[in-house]
Amino acid sequence: MSDQLVKRLRELSNAVTRADWNEFSMRIPAEKDRDADFVLLQAANKIAALEADAARYRFLRNNPLKGAEETMPYIHSAENDMRFWALTLDDADATIDDAMKGGA
Repeated sequence: MSDQLVKRLRELSNAVTRADWNEFSMRIPAEKDRDADFVLLQAANKIAALEADAARYRFLRNNPLKGAEETMPYIHSAENDMRFWALTLDDADATIDDAMKGGA
């Protein structure tokens, strides 16, 4: 999806320089991978998500979550006495977001 999104954004950019406003027409039914309004919205959402991920990374780099091992759920394996953290990426994002807000 990213490659297709980048390709379409470049096509729209080139259309602007050529004043080819037909590239900005909206079709019925909508074509989410072609119509400029959908393409630009997808790009904005992707940029916002990447910025949030970058902010989480910077926060973690500068503020390791103290005591996280004790508060995160885990699965204990009796076979080799290891802990496997049962933490999804969504859980991790939420935990980091809470810590960034001062909650953890």
